[in-house]
Amino acid sequence: MNLSSLHNLHSGRCFLLGNGASLALAPFPLLSREPTFAVNRIAKLFPLTAFRPTFFVAASTTFDEWYYKAINAVSLSFVWDEHRSRIDAYTEHLAYFSCTHTSHYEPSAASSSWWQPDITKGVCKFGTSLLAAAQIAVYLGFSPLYFIGCDLGMDAFSLDYYTEAEQEKRTTIPPSYITSAFVAAHRIIYAASQQHHFAAYNATMGGALEVYPRVDLLELLAETTQLEPSHE
Repeated sequence: MNLSSLHNLHSGRCFLLGNGASLALAPFPLLSREPTFAVNRIAKLFPLTAFRPTFFVAASTTFDEWYYKAINAVSLSFVWDEHRSRIDAYTEHLAYFSCTHTSHYEPSAASSSWWQPDITKGVCKFGTSLLAAAQIAVYLGFSPLYFIGCDLGMDAFSLDYYTEAEQEKRTTIPPSYITSAFVAAHRIIYAASQQHHFAAYNATMGGALEVYPRVDLLELLAETTQLEPSHE
């Protein structure tokens, strides 16, 4: 699928799901009514709920069975073109993007200029896959963006969430660096929201991410439910 054909195809709010442990507390029946973006090993959640995200973004260097499960479960997936040779069979419901800032950049060097408003020219993947997902969401026309499951480094759902190779990588990269890069990536998103005129909020239930204005996820979704017409 051609990325340019998706530009401003949507409007209104969307929810971007991190893989923090708090995501297990989310009201998935209500989120099922909303446009949602999920990343990486979101399929780890699938045995626990009937919820499936609308969009899936694969911007990690890793690509395993959980990614295939997510691609099979959603309407449209966005995949780093580094993985193209692994998934050519899925091209009907899939769009590829190229990535910038794929190395370990120092968080102190992170700049709002890394944000790419035109994802056909590449997507910045520094710090967290949610940065890539946010660039894609805005390109598609969504605003505001609500982040949930952003717990600042808490592993999701189980201690075996990461593969052995990833666990080894994370032992060689100081946790303080991972957290700093995560926060720096979200600061890029928030700065871009001011520059490119979209809105972004943190709707995570708990957690320690304090980059965006916070909103209460349950109140936000309850307000929408109350506005829906009765079908009795």
